[in-house]
Amino acid sequence: LNDAVITKDATAPPAPAPSKASPRQLIEAWQSNTHSDADAEALDALIQSKQLSLDSITPLLQRYADLEAKLPLPTRVPGVIEADAKDAPLFTRGDHKQPAELVSRRFLEALDPKPFATQQSGRLELAERMADMKNNPLTARVIVNRIWHHVFGRGIVASVDNFGKLGDLPTHPELLDFLTQRFIDSGGSIKSLLRDILLSKTFQRASGSNASDPENKLLSHWSTRRLEAEAIRDSIVTLSGRLDPTLYGESVGNGDERRSIYVKVIRNSLPPFLTTFDAPVPFATRGKRDTTNVPAQSLTLLNDPNIISWARSWALHTISDGKDRPDDLRIRQMFREAFSREATDDEIKQSQAYLTSLQAESVQEAQKLSQQDNQLVALNRQIASILDPAREKLLKSSPSVTFVSSVPSPLAEWTFDKDLNDTRGKLPLKLTGNARLENGALVVDGQSMAESGSLPKTLSAKTLEAWVMLDDLKQQGGGVITVQHKDGGLFDSLVFAEKTPTHWVAGSNFFERSELFEGPAETEAATRPVHVAVVYQPDGTIRGYRDGKPYGRIYRKAPGAVFESNNSQILLGCRHGNPSGNHGLRGRIYRARLYDRALTPEEIAQTAHIEANTIRESDLLAALTEPQRQQLHALQSQRDTMNQALDASRTATNSDDPKVQAWTSLAQSLINLKEFIYLR
Repeated sequence: LNDAVITKDATAPPAPAPSKASPRQLIEAWQSNTHSDADAEALDALIQSKQLSLDSITPLLQRYADLEAKLPLPTRVPGVIEADAKDAPLFTRGDHKQPAELVSRRFLEALDPKPFATQQSGRLELAERMADMKNNPLTARVIVNRIWHHVFGRGIVASVDNFGKLGDLPTHPELLDFLTQRFIDSGGSIKSLLRDILLSKTFQRASGSNASDPENKLLSHWSTRRLEAEAIRDSIVTLSGRLDPTLYGESVGNGDERRSIYVKVIRNSLPPFLTTFDAPVPFATRGKRDTTNVPAQSLTLLNDPNIISWARSWALHTISDGKDRPDDLRIRQMFREAFSREATDDEIKQSQAYLTSLQAESVQEAQKLSQQDNQLVALNRQIASILDPAREKLLKSSPSVTFVSSVPSPLAEWTFDKDLNDTRGKLPLKLTGNARLENGALVVDGQSMAESGSLPKTLSAKTLEAWVMLDDLKQQGGGVITVQHKDGGLFDSLVFAEKTPTHWVAGSNFFERSELFEGPAETEAATRPVHVAVVYQPDGTIRGYRDGKPYGRIYRKAPGAVFESNNSQILLGCRHGNPSGNHGLRGRIYRARLYDRALTPEEIAQTAHIEANTIRESDLLAALTEPQRQQLHALQSQRDTMNQALDASRTATNSDDPKVQAWTSLAQSLINLKEFIYLR
């Protein structure tokens, strides 16, 4: 700060100065490294209020910021440490205000009342006593009973989490003792225990029923039971032919094709499919899961976008595998794959009749959609016939305004002039939290956002573009505009300061497809709106832009993601999922655009330059006569209604081929059969 210049600015607001030292004294204290925290805050306040000019050392500060941005963030791992240890008192009748005598750290008194000989917490000694099966048979009994429960669906002691006084009595106590001793003698070998159980005649019994043993407590037959949630999901993904058997690695979203064991579990955003089929919540241990049979399960198998996508993949595989095979052989193949049995003649006939009716309905639906598309085109022409003359009139009356017809046409655009509608009529938004419209901008506070419904088409190559002004440059990780799977597991986003403070970045789930642009630090976005964009090429190449110019480097880390129309949406003001933690942005978004292709550098430069002089919707409406405004409003309402009808009419498979649609529906029907989710 040797060359810092102290200036007096009468217009600047008074800076909050917790220190009473003069500016010169503050600088001298900083130079001699004797400054206090209050001095540092006072210096910062002088700089922010522009009473202290740092122009002469700005290059040094910029270099410092650039070097700091390259430092990797530390990885923190929670662990357990041995802190100060002491014996705790026994509380009289559980009242913490009535401590009685101290209780030494020890194991269960009924098994071993001797206190632990340790000066530490006793956790290690407790773990050793629990694992010492020769002197503590309780652990072995619990393990054996739980394995029996997982094999047969019911433990020898039905209350697998409670072997105490309030638990159930064992149905076969001698069997439990015998298996426990075998387990202890084998050194705790789960493999040997499973071999003993699975080679027994009890395990080999057929499914059925026995009037004298309806609950099968005597193990007179095999109990038919429903698969667990993860097994149901894995079976469906396996049928689709898209199961990724890769071991290890990061957790994934519910829509990913990896095994369910890798699906991430977020306590306040649990996977809806697994939850519907009784996957336990991760708040406490659960030895025995609930097994329900509720309408939500059937509705999920009918309507879940992932199930529909996997059913379509199964149908495509069935159609393409042996193109010359007749339909009855394909149907037999699907029954074998799904149920491990042959289809009956009646099932073949019903399936063929179902396919025939579905294909006829699909042809009619395709014709209907074509007619609606033509009507929508005609409506857009009528709307343009009203707006174009008004736009031409404004262009002639204001030479500074630039005509924007040559600007690339986005798939969706939000201007926030008066509402949350997409100017293209496809993706209206809805607000969450405290998000609001104010003076032509979407205002978000870090805990709010705007989100769309389903995308009108599947996206691979794309461009995300926005004009945004931030509340401050200290925030980190907030998303400006995001395209994501609706569960938030797969996303691409234009993000501010994730990993690196004050830098723009293309965010993706666990940075699987993106890296840092390594562009310059942002210095102006808190004082004026800036134009930012991210372009995604079909092969996964990513490039960033700021104010129409390339930002940082271009790179390709991995193949690009595909966002299916029925399973994806747009977020504004949030990186992905919900605007919690550091997902949310604090600032104002003045305009946002989504393109269904990768814009060229020339197109980005053009749209960024023209935006400042673009005619806004409010200007156009003001230039219309009252009858024209009424006619325009009626046409736009009709267009919105038609768009909603089109979205509702589009098939969940997003396929124009009636044959594919029919086989997909058949595949989904087979998945919905109760036989599919029950183990016999």
